[in-house]
Amino acid sequence: MKALFASLLLIFAVACAGTTSSNVPSAPQVQNLPATVAKLEAIRDRNPRSSEARVQLASNGYYLLARKALDESRQSDYVENLGKAYDELIEAARLAPNSPDVQTWIGIVDAYRDDLDASRRSFKNAQRFDKQSPVHDLNIAQMDIYQGKMTSARRRIKIARRKGSRGAYTELIECLAAWREGDLVDARDLFDVAYGLSPQVVQVWDEAPVSAPIESFSDFTHYCCSNHTCGPHMGDACKEMNLAVKHRSLSDETIRRELEIEMKRARELREIYKGRSDVQIDVEE
Repeated sequence: MKALFASLLLIFAVACAGTTSSNVPSAPQVQNLPATVAKLEAIRDRNPRSSEARVQLASNGYYLLARKALDESRQSDYVENLGKAYDELIEAARLAPNSPDVQTWIGIVDAYRDDLDASRRSFKNAQRFDKQSPVHDLNIAQMDIYQGKMTSARRRIKIARRKGSRGAYTELIECLAAWREGDLVDARDLFDVAYGLSPQVVQVWDEAPVSAPIESFSDFTHYCCSNHTCGPHMGDACKEMNLAVKHRSLSDETIRRELEIEMKRARELREIYKGRSDVQIDVEE
C-alpha cells in the first residue's frame, strides 16, 4: 500500500529528499527504531508547540513501532504505540488545524487499521486544506480502489493527472486500479513505468519500507497480497493470480482497545474543530 497512501508530499519528503528539519532523522528508519524514536521524542520535547515535530514522531516513530509490534505478534505493544501515534497527530491538529499533512497522516494510520472509511474521510479532510495538490486525489483513489469504487477511483486519477501529477506514485496507483479490474497487461505496463521513473517509490508501502525488494510486477503483487492493508481489499485480484491473502488476526482485547483509541481520536478531533467557522473537517460520529 505504499501506494497507500501514501502522500507523495510525504513520500518524497522523507524517502527522497529528507525532512524539512536537519534535526529530524530521515524516515523511515527501522533498523534502529528505539534510537530514532528517542531522538524524535527529544525534538518534540524541545519544541512542544511544533506540529511538524509531533507529525514526525507519530509517523517515523510510533507508527513504525506499532507496525513492527503487530508483525511480531506483540499486540499489546502494537496498541500502545498506535495510541501514541494518534495522540501526537491529534495534538498536531490542535497546533495546526489547517495542516493537510496532519490529516494525511491520520488517514495513513486509519488505513493501517483497515478502517477504509475513516481513512478516505481523513484524506478528503486533507484535500480541504490543499485543494490544488494531486496527492490527495491519489490517496482517495487508492481507498476507492480498495473499496471497489472503480468509477470514482478512475475519476480521481484523471483529476490528479490534470493537476499535473506525473510521477511514479501516479503510475503505481493506476497500476493498482488496472490490477483490481483484472487488466494484467495494463497493470504490468504501468508498474514498469513507475519502477522506471523511481525504483525507490515502490520500496515504500504504507509509509514503511517493504520487507523484500520490489523489482517487478510479480514482486509487487506478492507483497500486496501478503500485506493485510492491501490484499484483502483487492477483490479477486490475488485469487486470480493464485496468491494467498494475509488478513489481520487480532485478539478480542486488542480489538476492544483499538475501538477505544478510535473513539478517543474522533472525540478529540470533534472538540478541536467544534464551533470553528474558519476551519472545518468531517469527523465520524
